[in-house]
Amino acid sequence: MLVPRVYGLGDLSQILDERAGGQAKAILNSLGNDISKFVLTDAFNRSAKALVEHGFVLLLGEPACGKSTIAASLALGALDEWGCNTFKLCSSDEFIRHWNPNEPKRLFWIDDAFGATQVDWSATFAWARTFPHISTAIKNGAKVIFTSRDYIYQSAKGDLKESSLPVMKASQVVINVQDISQHEREQILYNHIKLGNQPQSFKKEVKPFLKYIANNEKFTPEIARRLGDKFFTRELRVSKSTLVNFVESPVEFLLDVLSTLDKQNISALAAIFMRAGALASPIELAESELNALKLLGGTLDGVISSLKFLEGSLTSQSFEEGQYIWRYKHPTIRDAFAQYVAV
Repeated sequence: MLVPRVYGLGDLSQILDERAGGQAKAILNSLGNDISKFVLTDAFNRSAKALVEHGFVLLLGEPACGKSTIAASLALGALDEWGCNTFKLCSSDEFIRHWNPNEPKRLFWIDDAFGATQVDWSATFAWARTFPHISTAIKNGAKVIFTSRDYIYQSAKGDLKESSLPVMKASQVVINVQDISQHEREQILYNHIKLGNQPQSFKKEVKPFLKYIANNEKFTPEIARRLGDKFFTRELRVSKSTLVNFVESPVEFLLDVLSTLDKQNISALAAIFMRAGALASPIELAESELNALKLLGGTLDGVISSLKFLEGSLTSQSFEEGQYIWRYKHPTIRDAFAQYVAV
């Protein structure tokens, strides 16, 4: 696990069984080709060490610092290391439903466990009640990965009853973007530019400024992903000042991107927003939701087409709990859309 390989669909035949291969495909599907750009960082090493030693890791960090990518890489590594079937869950109820003492080799991955953009107190209390079950599952061989924005966890931890899950304190890995080494920053940026979908002309134009981007204290892996995707740079005039703004004001930049989208694309993002960030597919909307789309100038057919058009840039689709789910590609997109709606 401490020497992760770059996974592709061709690697899955090497994974232990058909069920595990299916789980790996679901993880790869949810991340698109981002996993191919993964860079081994100190945060990943510490996360893998925590998972190996304690069977649990809590990944904490600010938005866009790479928590989910590290979690996915750990999940894929666990398939090789322990033959763990991976379950990406959204609630404590799902954990209770899927934990099986007779099938201990399972890895449970919960993104934004205590809330997406602010503390979800009902989810926090539900997980606190589930901690004894998690502790027992870990003792029986299960592995568990939680992610959370650091400020959300700090607000919620007073009500989490961590004594019911002692490994919570021992297995915290804080991902501080400022602590990413210069070499790691440059490698992350290089991978996303090289393996992204930018034309050669853009790569040549942006090359003189890459050192300024990697050196910027506001640099994050998510910024590198967006810079490697031509969807986000369609209106970008490449210069040192515009690239500095691209790095330092990601939400404001996303607002500018949203302002260029047509009504159907905005309606697609609104449909996910109305479902709290998780829109089941096939899509069936309530009358009130259809009326909201109508006010935005969208239609159900238009939303379906737009979700596919935006996949990989602003949206992603994954297979969870036996159905396909549309989500935002990254939580900061939800933050930007919330501001867009407020305006």
